Amino acid sequence: MAISAANTVFQTVELVEMILLDCSMEDAARAREVNSFFKDIVDCSKSLRRKMFLDPALSSEKLCCREGKPGQPLVVQHGDNTYGDDIRTIVKVHPLLQVRRCHSIELADLAEIDERFFNRAPGMWENMLATQPPCAELKFTSNDEFGPMGVRKVSQAQTLGQIRDELAAYHRGCFLLPKRALGRFVITISGRGATSEDHSQVAKGRTYAHWEKRLRGLRQIRERERQL
Repeated sequence: MAISAANTVFQTVELVEMILLDCSMEDAARAREVNSFFKDIVDCSKSLRRKMFLDPALSSEKLCCREGKPGQPLVVQHGDNTYGDDIRTIVKVHPLLQVRRCHSIELADLAEIDERFFNRAPGMWENMLATQPPCAELKFTSNDEFGPMGVRKVSQAQTLGQIRDELAAYHRGCFLLPKRALGRFVITISGRGATSEDHSQVAKGRTYAHWEKRLRGLRQIRERERQL
């Protein structure tokens, strides 16, 4: 029986790996569930494991927020010897987290989670990193409706499962209440020395001179508003 070209491709480890690397993280995760052959490819490929937030990736770029030379770019390679009082590693936020959209490079918030995050069925997602590369330290900030946490909690949790377990344990009394009594809450996640790709896109291709000009414009607008 003749073997089709498609069968040949999908029975070749290297070709399947290349195809999955070109897919979204979600599609690669679905492909892993097709059969044991695909599962082994994903589980044994360092590149795919990084793509799926299962293994830490290397830092590639960083964002320089302040105290730079006028012509210096805001986004530089991670190995660049650029110094300033606010240098942040640019990270990719896991798709299960709600990325904080912004229009400023000075905001450090990465993502938000709400009650839906705690209602997910157990699965591989629990072992996935919250950010890629992982942050050495995360900070959780809750709104007033969430419960006894107050304002902030600092954590060394790196995977989504660790974040879920740590917050649930911290608020055990709150989470054991019936769902209707839990109410609406949002937890904001920020990372020490990190900023999300969404923030970096605001700064991509810009220099300190561009940013200082924008800040001057914002200050002038605020000043005019005060005078009204």
